[in-house]
Amino acid sequence: MAEHLMSWDPSKGTPCGAQGWVGIKCRRDNSTGLVQVVSIVLPKASLDEIGNLTQLTVLYLQQNQLVGKIPAELCDLTALEALYLHSNYLTGPIPPELGRLKKLAVLLLFSNELTGSIPETLANLTNLEALVLSENSLSGSIPPAIGSFPVLRVLYLDSNNLSGLIPPEIGLLPCLQKLFSNNLQGPIPPEIGNLQSLEILELSSNQLSGGIPPELGNMTSLVHLDLQFNNLSGPIPPDISLLSRLEVLSLGYNRLSGAIPYEVGLLFSLRLMYLPNNSLSGHIPADLEHLKMLTQVDLDFNELTGSIPKQLGFLPNLQALFLQQNKLQGKHVHFVSDQSAMDLSGNYLSGPVPPELGNCSLLTVLNLADNLLTGTVPEELGSLSFLASLVLENNQLEGKVPSSLGNCSGLIAIRLGHNRLTGTIPESFGLLTHLQTFDMSFNGLTGKIPPQIGLCKSLLSLALNDNALKGSIPTELTTLPILQFASMAHNKLTGVIPPTLDSLAQLQVLNLEGNMLSGSIPAKVGAIRDLRELVLSSNRLSNNIPSSLGSLLFLTVLLLDKNNFTGTIPPTLCNCSSLMRLNLSSNGLVGEIPRLGSFLRFQADSFARNTGLCGPPLPFPRCSAADPTGEAVLGPAVAVLAVLVFVVLLAKWFHLRPVQVTYDPSENVPGKMVVFVNNFVCDYDDIVAATGGFDDSHLLGKGGFGAVYDAVLPDGSHLAVKRLRNENVANDPSFEAEISTLGLIKHRNLVSLKGFYCSAQEKLLFYDYMPCGSLHDVLHGGGVASASPSTLLSWMARLRIAVGTARGLLYLHEGCSPRIIHRDVKSSNILLDSDMEPHIADFGLARLVENNATHLTTGIAGTLGYIAPEVVSTCRLSEKTDVYSFGIVLLELLTGRKPLVLGNLGEIQGKGMETFDSELASSSPSSGPVLVQMMQLALHCTSDWPSRRPSMSKVVAFLELLQESLLREEEESKQLLLLTDRADQQSEKISLPSDDMMER
Repeated sequence: MAEHLMSWDPSKGTPCGAQGWVGIKCRRDNSTGLVQVVSIVLPKASLDEIGNLTQLTVLYLQQNQLVGKIPAELCDLTALEALYLHSNYLTGPIPPELGRLKKLAVLLLFSNELTGSIPETLANLTNLEALVLSENSLSGSIPPAIGSFPVLRVLYLDSNNLSGLIPPEIGLLPCLQKLFSNNLQGPIPPEIGNLQSLEILELSSNQLSGGIPPELGNMTSLVHLDLQFNNLSGPIPPDISLLSRLEVLSLGYNRLSGAIPYEVGLLFSLRLMYLPNNSLSGHIPADLEHLKMLTQVDLDFNELTGSIPKQLGFLPNLQALFLQQNKLQGKHVHFVSDQSAMDLSGNYLSGPVPPELGNCSLLTVLNLADNLLTGTVPEELGSLSFLASLVLENNQLEGKVPSSLGNCSGLIAIRLGHNRLTGTIPESFGLLTHLQTFDMSFNGLTGKIPPQIGLCKSLLSLALNDNALKGSIPTELTTLPILQFASMAHNKLTGVIPPTLDSLAQLQVLNLEGNMLSGSIPAKVGAIRDLRELVLSSNRLSNNIPSSLGSLLFLTVLLLDKNNFTGTIPPTLCNCSSLMRLNLSSNGLVGEIPRLGSFLRFQADSFARNTGLCGPPLPFPRCSAADPTGEAVLGPAVAVLAVLVFVVLLAKWFHLRPVQVTYDPSENVPGKMVVFVNNFVCDYDDIVAATGGFDDSHLLGKGGFGAVYDAVLPDGSHLAVKRLRNENVANDPSFEAEISTLGLIKHRNLVSLKGFYCSAQEKLLFYDYMPCGSLHDVLHGGGVASASPSTLLSWMARLRIAVGTARGLLYLHEGCSPRIIHRDVKSSNILLDSDMEPHIADFGLARLVENNATHLTTGIAGTLGYIAPEVVSTCRLSEKTDVYSFGIVLLELLTGRKPLVLGNLGEIQGKGMETFDSELASSSPSSGPVLVQMMQLALHCTSDWPSRRPSMSKVVAFLELLQESLLREEEESKQLLLLTDRADQQSEKISLPSDDMMER
């Protein structure tokens, strides 16, 4: 830095003299021409000298870690035509004096920390062509003077705190080509229709209301119209058909109603029609057949009726058709030969699945679930070599499962449950080496479970329950290395439980209820350390319950009722501290019921109909030490040992237990219970009882907002109850208003808030219980697992977690109104359900407990290791703060290391494959290029500069692309990119400013 700045000395000549000033280029007339400073920190003292360069025309100072206010000396550079100050840490207001730079054509101030309002004096810049103020903290409204720029082509105001209405004066910008803004309210002014040169209108994720003005039809140059994520209502104006150049029409996530106007069939340049999550009704216009350029149609979650137009299926460029959750009917589902994704689930479609779908050679996703389809599963589907997901569940399909599906080598998911299928499971399914989800439940399948299923080494979930399968459980199933869920309940299976069951190291749920299995429970089941649910009810199992089950520290459900077990209840079962449901009834058990640990929470019905059991909680008989049979009591040696263990544990508990407030039932304080789901019914007393009065034995964890308790309600509902610290929340209506807003937020990758309880003394939040714990525990041990990360999570499982987490954050950033910045994205806030699907927790709570503050806090938010550098230096939070933290989570997934031991992020990229977890890299050698790309994305997300980090919409698109590339290794990249258009279009913006403008 010193070498560059020492030459900037007016006493030693002019900037363009014989010696010259480093970084300044000159024109032939020996006057200053260009300042080109790259990656140098410039102190303010040096900026003061710039004011002397009165002939300066272009000043590049972007990405230089500049701090402080924009110096007033810059306003003396009256010859300046372009000023680039973006991507720094500049604070304070935009100087009104900038209005003196009459020749200025380009003003780029984006990605700083500027505050205050947009000065009206900027209206004096009549030569301004590009004004970019994005990614700051500007507030106030857009000044009406914004209409005073006669040649303005680019106006970006997004990612600020601007509010108020869009001024009608915006219609006075005849040359405007690009307009981005956010946080605006009120209607879209009809004057905006005067912008006949506008090419991109991006007003998504605002709070705009009212209707879409028909005057938009006058914007004949418009190519991209994005009004999604607002509160717009009313019909789609037919005048939109006048936008002959329109390629992207994005109106999703509003409250639009009425029919889709048939005039949209005149938008001959349209590539993407994105209208999901509205209240659109009527028929899908047959006029869409004229849109030959159309590649994607998304009409999900509307109220459309009628049939799917036959013509829609033959659009030559259509790759994706999404019509999920409407009221569509008809006996025929038409198709397009080049289509890659089709989701028509949740309608009233009837008739057979068309065999002609087998001609869709590029089809990767076929979802016809939740309809009224009849007939058989067509054999022709077996010719779809790129098919990754086949979902036909919840229909009325009959006949046999076609063996030809074994030819679909790229299949990841087969879900045919809840139909009327018969016959056997094809042995050819053993060829599906990429299969992760296999669901044939609730059908009428017969025959044996084919041992070839053991060849599906990627299988995570196997659901064959509620069929008529017979024979023994193939031992080959125990060779599935990453199987997590297995249900074969309610069949006619016989024989013994395979003794090699312990080979399923990642198994979490095993349900074999309602069969005719005999023999013993293999003792080695106790070695499956991740097992959460073991359901063996209603079989013919016998002998002793193995004491090794006491090693299952994460077991939450143990159902062994209606069998022929004998002997005593192993005292080691009391070590299962997570156990919430226990049923040992209707067996031949004897002896005293252990009353330690988790067994203290179970009532008499868990032990009923065992004539030889005695002691509490059974009302009778009492155990007698004089019982000569020895069957009603424990042996003297065992009894002594039990007492000693109890004394040791009790002493340890008294020594270590924290001071806590216990629940006093007499403290009947009135409060308010609010629920957000129809099938959730409970009261405060239920919660208190289910948590043992918020006893530590139910404690799942503690955090900055309070403690979380495990609770199983009388109806079997399993909850996580977050007990907020009273000092963290206010006792005013703002709490209820804020938490009610959070209760309306629903997304498959967010932890669902089911309800809350609020009183002056207590604030409780009720969430869905996540049985697999947090990603942090799975990766690093300490909660769900203590084994190595590779043992617990395959590469594909990690990628799936990354994609799901990214989708959840994208919804918070762009799908919520107002948008939510999480503030504390970390692996311990990513919870995993029984299918290892990620759910983000604690979103919105930071705002809840700081209800008197804005989203720009006055302190450092986040967790050490995940905090973005700008938060430490400025305490400024934005969506890019969450992107940084997400990048750290990606690095955790790739390296298996905690954030604080990752080391210098800048050095990671150069280490090659040695950076990755060794077992992960060796187990997925063919995924090496994808691993590297994911690492590059993580490093991109963790850039020190917020402006260099991608948005979450781009992160989702990139990760989905990586995910698909693993499934379709031989397909060209063009088809892969088409699959991600749905996510990518949400962030589609053209680069700014143009290259020719940068060269000025």
